[in-house]
Amino acid sequence: MEIKYLQNNLVQLKKAINQDRLVIFAGAGVSFDSGLPLGNNLLEKIKKKLNFDTQEDDPLKLAQLLHIEKGEKDYNEILKNLIFESCTTANPIHEILFTLNPQHIVTTNYDYFFEEIIDQDGLPFSIISKDQDLPYAEHKNLVIKYHGDFQNKNIVLKETDYLEYSKTNILKETFVKSLFSNKVILFVGYSFSDINLKILLREVQHLLKKHQQKSYLIIPDENVPNSEISYFNNFGINIINFDPNLFLDDYQKDKLSKKGQKVYSILNFLAKLEIFDHDYFLTEEADAENIIESAFQSLKRFEIFGVLPKIFIADLYPFNKAIKQPPDYNIIEDRILVFSKNVYEALLQGFSSEKELDDFTDKSFRIKKILLMSGINEIAYVDKPKSLGQFIPEDENIFRLSTRKTGINCKCFDCSLNRFEYQEIQKKQKAYRISSTTDIFEDLKYSYVLYEIGDYLNSFKAFQNLLQKSNKQRRFDISFLSKFNLVNLSKYLYRSYTANDEIEEDDYEKFKQVVDSINLDKELEKLKFFYDKDVYNLYKNLNNGKIVHRLCIEIDSLKFTTLETLDRIKGGGSGGKSFIELLNRMKELDNFLRVNHIIADNPYEVNHSFQKSIESLIIGYKLKNIPHISRGLNLGKPHLKCFNYWICVTIIRRSIPEILYKALRNWEIENIELCKSDRNKIFNQISQFLKNGYDNNKFFGGSRRSEMFNTNYQGKTTFKLVIDRQFSNICILLSYLDIEEENFISYIDSMTEFLRYIVFNETSDSLKYLNIFFLKKSHLFSQKNLNEILAIIYENYGLNNIFYTLLKNSKEETTLGFVDVNRVNFHVLNFSSTNLFPLLNNQQQKVYKENLRAEIEIKNGSYYLYFDAINNNIITEPEFIQKFKEDINSLLQLEIDNNSRNLIFYNHQIHLFLTLLFENKIDLSFLDLDKIHYKYYQFLFNLNNFPESDFDLNWLKYKRPKIIDDQVSNISFVYDKIEKYLLDNDDPEYRQIYFQLKKRQSRIAKLE
Repeated sequence: MEIKYLQNNLVQLKKAINQDRLVIFAGAGVSFDSGLPLGNNLLEKIKKKLNFDTQEDDPLKLAQLLHIEKGEKDYNEILKNLIFESCTTANPIHEILFTLNPQHIVTTNYDYFFEEIIDQDGLPFSIISKDQDLPYAEHKNLVIKYHGDFQNKNIVLKETDYLEYSKTNILKETFVKSLFSNKVILFVGYSFSDINLKILLREVQHLLKKHQQKSYLIIPDENVPNSEISYFNNFGINIINFDPNLFLDDYQKDKLSKKGQKVYSILNFLAKLEIFDHDYFLTEEADAENIIESAFQSLKRFEIFGVLPKIFIADLYPFNKAIKQPPDYNIIEDRILVFSKNVYEALLQGFSSEKELDDFTDKSFRIKKILLMSGINEIAYVDKPKSLGQFIPEDENIFRLSTRKTGINCKCFDCSLNRFEYQEIQKKQKAYRISSTTDIFEDLKYSYVLYEIGDYLNSFKAFQNLLQKSNKQRRFDISFLSKFNLVNLSKYLYRSYTANDEIEEDDYEKFKQVVDSINLDKELEKLKFFYDKDVYNLYKNLNNGKIVHRLCIEIDSLKFTTLETLDRIKGGGSGGKSFIELLNRMKELDNFLRVNHIIADNPYEVNHSFQKSIESLIIGYKLKNIPHISRGLNLGKPHLKCFNYWICVTIIRRSIPEILYKALRNWEIENIELCKSDRNKIFNQISQFLKNGYDNNKFFGGSRRSEMFNTNYQGKTTFKLVIDRQFSNICILLSYLDIEEENFISYIDSMTEFLRYIVFNETSDSLKYLNIFFLKKSHLFSQKNLNEILAIIYENYGLNNIFYTLLKNSKEETTLGFVDVNRVNFHVLNFSSTNLFPLLNNQQQKVYKENLRAEIEIKNGSYYLYFDAINNNIITEPEFIQKFKEDINSLLQLEIDNNSRNLIFYNHQIHLFLTLLFENKIDLSFLDLDKIHYKYYQFLFNLNNFPESDFDLNWLKYKRPKIIDDQVSNISFVYDKIEKYLLDNDDPEYRQIYFQLKKRQSRIAKLE
């Protein structure tokens, strides 16, 4: 029998296993190695129990004669003893049959070996021995004892048992015969002469004619007569015989007979058979085109996945050809090990090809793209292990993958999303409808991009439509992903439903019913019928969250080493985990979700991993400034030299602004260097984000509001949240980047136009981070830009914190004629007349002065407003200053101490007065200094003559203006007090205070 014929039969059986359509019929041969007698052996034993000699060879008649002679009771006892006298325990064939994932096992044996395996391994099979057992079966999988057993006293062996079987076993017979209509049957343990097999086949053939499914019979013989093959083919049975070229025959030598070993070998081969590996099996002589085709088809099975887990790829054919260790060990960071030299050389040839885009080059490019997107940047050939059994490739056997620019400016939903082209997405979204004529992959992108831009309601509806379409087109992979995303989208819908009124209660209840009706485990089982094991396992791991969770765990373990690396390097050490490895894991997680259009089932875990890993990258950048790192003395590169494009875009897309800003401040990061090759690309991307807010007027020049973008921004809360968050991240990032003037100019116009048309809520954090950006970078603005932005901020928000921040960097030519001084809020956080008042015209100044005086009177002496008016020479009348002094005099006489409730507030007022005093803008006249109650204030008003014994070190911890600390730094006993304290106490805070004061003292001495 040809080996190809055998392989094809085994492939058909494997498909039945994968589709949960396999039913096994187990004959006496299965239990032979457990001591069960075969037919002829049992026949001879029965003859010996008869009271007369006979040459009869009909087993049914012999059993009938025994029953007539002995009677029912003795008949059962005799047979039970004959059958079980040599029985032991279940053998390996019983065990391996269960690994084939049979839907049912039908056995004509009377033994209890299958029950033994079920009890031992806790398998979900119900035992059916009699008709009454069927209605009460607990499990969907059954072991049917077709010929009964001794426990139920219903064994089928004698002639009348067979003749009356249809009457006594109606349900059992009907059920078993029905299996031949739609299941794939595998007979194991039957011989060509087995009477049970022949009777069953005759009855089924009579019942179904030629409409039964193909069946298969395992025969442990190397040579099978053609007559037997033809005979059983007539019954619709294909023979699977033993072929030493295909099967090994040395399995379970100590537990099985020679025939048993051969049967086991065939079953083991079937259990381990991979259909794809068989279909695209490569010989050692296979050429590069065949190997590339095999790799391409292997990856094509996962058509909707542009990114696969690296370990998963390592276990796919042909990447795992000639593999010599578990797949987990074949991925080393971003490198995959290949053990077949011709596979390695073929991939090398394909990836290095510079031909025109023929079939070979195109498929090679597609393979490489998936590998790169999946985090595999190198392939390496290994053959023999080195020391300690490790497989380490030689340098000449390592190939680094490189990307190839296509030059195509793709306009699909994914690419538009990657470029922050939200205006473009909204235009396409408005016109796009999922239909029978649209591309199903573009439908998937469309449904997912709506989720990414916060349009959860329409994303849910789109995935519903995609689900219906994919089911009609029998694309059950897309159908499963749609249902998976619908379930996870419901979490976002619930938040939208509870947080705002975008979703009506009736609509939410309908969506909830849809989600409640989805059973992902059931949907997963459906995939078995249409896809092979590799595809099924990928969806299984997606469904149970293992893929995303594993990546999050890897990211977490890498980020936990960040602080260890920091401490080691600070201490002068070297080494530690490379931050490039952390960066690669982040890319894998991001790509797996976004490229594959997957909505994570645990968004908190994913979000947490990104926030912490971004902070780790910030620490990695800080490490480069540690002296022996910057001098290049550290072994390896456990630091980041610059921020590349991917880091910046990921920060914009995924960071939580508050956490990002806190991390940059805590680690004292300033002027982050951008990787030179990415610099222009980063600023172009930021400009593209900002351009969403407006359209360029092609006819008349200038710009105009983007109505569609603004309508969505103002009308859809969740979209607004996405834009606000990403804009905040852009502001924070720009605040801390080392920006060259040419880059600054390239996006400042876009920023100006964006701010002109996009108006944030006054409580929005976006304004907070925009203010930080202007605080740090507005000195780079031209005066023209400053004037334009000042007018825009005033128009949209009035005189807010940002307005005052911009004024600090304004030059003399700034004019504020457009300002209505009646709109001035004297109590905003960043208010100061210092930069505002001098830029007002005479009439504006007059009104401003009157309003400020009135505000002070209303507030009954606002200390800061007094300070502002006097400091900026706005109100200088003696009676006004006198009123301020009276208020200060009252404050100085209050009974205040170190523990007073409003101490910070009181200190602030006194510090404001002293600032004016030390700047010679006010004097001490009319102040009753002898009645100052709080000794800290006595110290400040009498620095040079204050008793040293009354000085309290805790006062040095108070926050004071620099001009006051300059005065304190000249008091010698302050240093004596600190030095004496530090002799007995290791206190870092006082050490820092001490050196700061010393630094001030030295600076002042130089100035003098």
